[in-house]
Amino acid sequence: MEGEFRSEGQKARGSLLPKQGRSSGIKSLYISPKVCETLSVPLSSKVAFITMIASAYTHRLLRGALSYAETHAGLVIQEFRVQRNLRPQADGRDPVSKLLAWQPDGLLTFLDDEEFDQCLALLCKPCPVVSLSHIQARPGVVRVSGSFPAQAKAAVEHFRQQGLRSIVMLRLVGIDPKQTQDFLDLIHPKPGLQSIFLEVVDPACLDDPERPMGQVSPEMSAWLRSLPKPSGIFCPEMGAGGYAIRACQLLGLRIPKDIAVIGSDDADVSLASHPTLTSIIPPGESIGAEAVRMLTQILSGKPITQGTLLFEAMDLRVRQSTGLQRAHVCDIAGAIDHIARHACSGLSVEQLLKATQQVSYNTFHTHFKAVTGMTPGQAIQRRQLDEARRLLAGSYLNVTTVAEKCGFSNSSDFARRFRAFEGISPSQFRQQNDR
Repeated sequence: MEGEFRSEGQKARGSLLPKQGRSSGIKSLYISPKVCETLSVPLSSKVAFITMIASAYTHRLLRGALSYAETHAGLVIQEFRVQRNLRPQADGRDPVSKLLAWQPDGLLTFLDDEEFDQCLALLCKPCPVVSLSHIQARPGVVRVSGSFPAQAKAAVEHFRQQGLRSIVMLRLVGIDPKQTQDFLDLIHPKPGLQSIFLEVVDPACLDDPERPMGQVSPEMSAWLRSLPKPSGIFCPEMGAGGYAIRACQLLGLRIPKDIAVIGSDDADVSLASHPTLTSIIPPGESIGAEAVRMLTQILSGKPITQGTLLFEAMDLRVRQSTGLQRAHVCDIAGAIDHIARHACSGLSVEQLLKATQQVSYNTFHTHFKAVTGMTPGQAIQRRQLDEARRLLAGSYLNVTTVAEKCGFSNSSDFARRFRAFEGISPSQFRQQNDR
């Protein structure tokens, strides 16, 4: 969710406006109380989005959560960007102290295992939790994230297209036995080759892609030098791809001629690496939206039948660290952002393709649906209908004006599409959401 959603004719009282918190790293979404009447979620259930880092990917997660909250009443979402030690300060001005004082009803977390446990231990009262990262399973904790097997498969397939002599994986936080076996099943490791290497590092080295390394450990140095050249290193942890590149450069290993690297970072971190980092990321907006939907279900007292939800769709962004610039690689992230900003201006799929892609229509359509689960046309229409629901619930604009502001060709087309999606007419929707 970007910018301010103020529009002509909007009701002054109970309007749907995002507001910036006074402290750094805190954002709020305030939802009109008048649209809560018919829903089971309590008015103003407070959801804390907790993360240790500010990155493009965490922003995607938060944007997805806020997009869901914008069209579903009774939610207030705030972001708390905490330090790794998660220790509240005496003056009460730090994010941890503010989190404890806020007393959330539910949590969305993007934390490592250690910080996740520390966070739960600090809370004064237990509350429902949905984790957005690859933490270990815990009783009562729902996990929503990208699928590691799908991410690893995409990395291995990309490496194999380049004819590398070996494919290995670098871990910098810990070894997950299930992920280890999934990776080994994909690569069929060569005898005598250490296919997975664990290098425990200071997490601060991963948070800052430009932080100097100092020196490479003797163990990691020996492992990198022992790999048959050229080899490919898959780095599934955020920040690990840039770390691997810096380590190879200190040892005089050429990227990608000797070692090709694939990471798991979004564009902000990947483009800060030198050379730029090829990366594979899951659909953050969809994960964020689904996570807050499941959390809302728990807050409403409804049972959750699936404790872990993994998204198979992956977005491969080819950059310099694998030495390949393929024309048929789609900019799905750019397309999603363009839809969010321009769908309500009458955006067509052809205009979207021209503005964001350098591929054919069929290639774009196929890749977009694989990543988002929707066609480009469906994504444009969903954004238009999201805005229509917001205007119908929070303004006095008539239906014809709402149709115009949301990019529909006429009010009849708008009414037909709205009824097909919602099951009721725009006027009926307004009546149900007006007190």
